[in-house]
Amino acid sequence: SRENPFFYAQLQPDLNEYVVENCRNYTSLNCQEIDDIFCDGSNSESSYCELPCDNVILPPTSTPTLKPTPKPTAFSTPKPTIPQDPLKSATYDDSFKAPRCFTVGRGCDSGASLLKSRGNMSPAEPHASNTIDNCEDGDEGFYHFDESIDRVTISSTNGGLLTEATEALIEASVWAYSKDADFADFWYAADAASPDWQFIETVQPATSASLDIISTNYTLPVGRNQAVRVVFRFGGEAGSCPGGSFDDVDDLVFAVGTGSPTLSPVPTLSPTITISPTASAHPSSAPMKSPTWAPTITLSPTTSAYPTPSTSSPTLTPTNGTELPTLSMLSPSISPTLSIFPTVSSRAPVIEATYSTTYKSPKCSMIGSGCEATASLLKSRGNLDPPEPNASNTIDDCEDGNGGVYLEDESVESISVTSINGGPLVVGTEVQIDAVVWAWNKHADTVDFWHAPLSSTITNWVLIRSVKPTKSLSLNTVSTRFVLEDEGDNAVRVVIRYSGFPLACPGGDFDDVDDLVFVVGSGGGILAATYDDTLKAPKCSSVTRACYAGPSLLKSRGTVGLGEPNAPNTIDQCEDGNEGEYLVDESIESIKVTSIDGGDLVEGANVRVEAKVWVYGYGDHADFWYAADANLPEWNFAETVNMTVEKQFDTVSTEYILPEGDLQAVRVVFRFGGNATEPCPGGFYDDVDDLAFVVKST
Repeated sequence: SRENPFFYAQLQPDLNEYVVENCRNYTSLNCQEIDDIFCDGSNSESSYCELPCDNVILPPTSTPTLKPTPKPTAFSTPKPTIPQDPLKSATYDDSFKAPRCFTVGRGCDSGASLLKSRGNMSPAEPHASNTIDNCEDGDEGFYHFDESIDRVTISSTNGGLLTEATEALIEASVWAYSKDADFADFWYAADAASPDWQFIETVQPATSASLDIISTNYTLPVGRNQAVRVVFRFGGEAGSCPGGSFDDVDDLVFAVGTGSPTLSPVPTLSPTITISPTASAHPSSAPMKSPTWAPTITLSPTTSAYPTPSTSSPTLTPTNGTELPTLSMLSPSISPTLSIFPTVSSRAPVIEATYSTTYKSPKCSMIGSGCEATASLLKSRGNLDPPEPNASNTIDDCEDGNGGVYLEDESVESISVTSINGGPLVVGTEVQIDAVVWAWNKHADTVDFWHAPLSSTITNWVLIRSVKPTKSLSLNTVSTRFVLEDEGDNAVRVVIRYSGFPLACPGGDFDDVDDLVFVVGSGGGILAATYDDTLKAPKCSSVTRACYAGPSLLKSRGTVGLGEPNAPNTIDQCEDGNEGEYLVDESIESIKVTSIDGGDLVEGANVRVEAKVWVYGYGDHADFWYAADANLPEWNFAETVNMTVEKQFDTVSTEYILPEGDLQAVRVVFRFGGNATEPCPGGFYDDVDDLAFVVKST
């Protein structure tokens, strides 16, 4: 079996408990229990317990009912969303020793390959250290276990070219070791040839032991070739070249045009957030980390603590005395541009939703490239002042919480669903959900995305993803993606909740729940499979151009996490391995079979099999098999695809020619290690899934 990573248990004297870090789930264990069973008995702040994850049973954590920190009555003004052109792609420039975009564009993107990894870690960062002044990276640690910067982009916030005096957004894709111990410092230089680094902001990641995208905004100074720098460090203090053993420093050089900005800046007011670590330095003798501190977040000015509701609207006055615009002054289409996904440059029209008395929520009754419920429909929450229009805007009468103050406490402001390819919303299309939410605290709040087909009388909500907002006391745009599988009326649900767990109707005092209903077309020859109780696997029962089994049928593996629906989804009852955790270890999420020439699936046709998988690491392999008779399968090997990424979703594929047979099947085996010698390998981390489909005879 696979060797599990170790974790550290750190004593928190004020809570009298150890906080378990870097295991596959975060939780807390009673101090005395750990001390008696595992620790050395010192009960001191510097006492650490190094334990295999498998040796610990993690108890459930309790959910707080009150918010502990007073909050100011302020918000940051959103920026308009404008159709955007693609960013310029940077290339490595030997004169600057860093990635560079030579011509002016809407933005500049380092891409995923130029900055991957850090220094001399394995694999090493290409052209390390990718800094214009030869600032060196730290070389300690392991790739995608310890800190690294994988990508940096800069883009104009108004959708135009990068010009002097224009506001720009910097986004950095980083691998975070610890959301509490890691910090990203953003810097800029007006002249990349002679950099004088100016500090912008320090931002902490929202998650631990995972990829995260963090961002900041600033105004471009005067200069034709400028640069931004991202420093991603473990502990320490903000500096343009900190020199820590686990620190990664990367620059991006880009061309800037002359001219005036197309949008006037809007005054904003943000809370003061002070991070006060008392961190010890990294141990010099070993790459493992043991942080002994947590940040202190101070919000000012002070208001009354939770949970006292207010019946009046908050007063929004910035320190410079200028009146801030209220949300009602803003166009409903305006939203912050914080999405981590690229924007499609052109698409068919997006349909604007209207309130449906049938569904008791916003609905788009026509098929377009997207569906949007603006702030005019969803603004505020429940019975806050002002109240949410047509509250609670849920198809099953799930109620919002009524605690707190509008634009101080949590609310969902708008929801949109749009196709990634710009085409209509049809079966088999990947779509992006964007939700504009007001977050009270980026650490305490969570946004859950749910989906439900509305073809039956029972609404079955399926969790897509949970996302942390990136800013406190501010509007945030949070996003996720999924593939449409069901024709007819569909609904997405966005829940913003204070603490708690992902539930389709959580019921918290500060939780907002809103739905958006939209129509999905037939998909132009893409048929969504359904579970076949005879074959014990997904099946497309009629001839089609493409047959698709999505996450609602194949999500997860065996009994891992919440369990794979109808596991193991194999026509010969080949079993999955049940070790590991969902979205940490291997799983198959979807399978699609498509005719390459665009016609129906017929005997002798060349077809492509695609599988979306969650990749644990480079030791994972996808084996493709096919059978001419799904009722009596004799599996024929097609191809093995080796993984070139880790800890993320990936789509793998192969092609083969359909043999004779009116009901055929494909099998995808996603395995950790081993060999492609058997269609049923039986490994602890292996996922095996089948898809049956009807084939037209020639």
